[in-house]
Amino acid sequence: MTTPASDNGSRPTTATPPTGRGAASDRAAVLKALQQVQNRSGESAVVLRLQHENDVLTAQLAEVRSILGQAREETDVLVAPEHYQGVITQVVLGPRLRVVAYAGGAWVRAEVHPDVDHSRLRVGALGYLTKARNCLLDVSDRPPAWKDIGYFEERLADGRLLVKHQEQLLAVTPVEELAAAALEKGDRLGIDRDGAALAYVKLPAASGAHLFADAVPEDDFSYLGGLQEPIRVLKRAMDFRFKHPHLAQRYGLPKRQGILLEGPPGNGKTRLARCAANYLQQLVPGVSSRFMCMTGSEDY
Repeated sequence: MTTPASDNGSRPTTATPPTGRGAASDRAAVLKALQQVQNRSGESAVVLRLQHENDVLTAQLAEVRSILGQAREETDVLVAPEHYQGVITQVVLGPRLRVVAYAGGAWVRAEVHPDVDHSRLRVGALGYLTKARNCLLDVSDRPPAWKDIGYFEERLADGRLLVKHQEQLLAVTPVEELAAAALEKGDRLGIDRDGAALAYVKLPAASGAHLFADAVPEDDFSYLGGLQEPIRVLKRAMDFRFKHPHLAQRYGLPKRQGILLEGPPGNGKTRLARCAANYLQQLVPGVSSRFMCMTGSEDY
């Protein structure tokens, strides 16, 4: 190939393509470069495929672990020993920690499982025991339910409390929170009389408001027959005190604290009292007259 002469008058030059060894060497270099590019592309594809397979295997392994965990939990539930609730009444310290509990109507002396936190073992706590292993497995934070009310009398030398319940004296063991509490005679206590014989809590003094009827009874003396004499005595006592209070004050008559009605059941004592409450409300409209009904053995 011939190129035109340059403007400065130099001779024309001829460019010839590479031939022989030089051309072969260049082709080999180009082929080698192409091969390297292909190899790198193949390696990248292999790496991407392996990464995808690894992600899939990792997800499958996590799923298998989750299934195994659920199966293990179900197995633990199925093979767990039978357990029941009991109230701890005594913690026995020594080389081997034990508890005495009241459960299922009987007293049980059981070992304490090593996993149970010893600080949770206290008198009055609700525990879970197993019959097969005679062991305390766990302690609940929920306090046991008590169903009786007693009135404190005194502390005994052994630490128990003497309480009165329906005119009977009982010796009960106080729970940890109540053992150090300041108690006075007559304080109301929540106790379990027939079960664990424990005193659980000090109750506020009862107001007695729940014993009164919400409204004045509508019963009237005119509804009653055959009780003319008791009705006359009741009316005379109330009329004199509330219609003529100045006469009682002038003669220094003592105030009547109450009227006692006695007799066998069914002779009209309660109905007379209801009629008296209604009669008093009509006699003195400005006076609040309420009817209260309770039994002699009721804790109020």
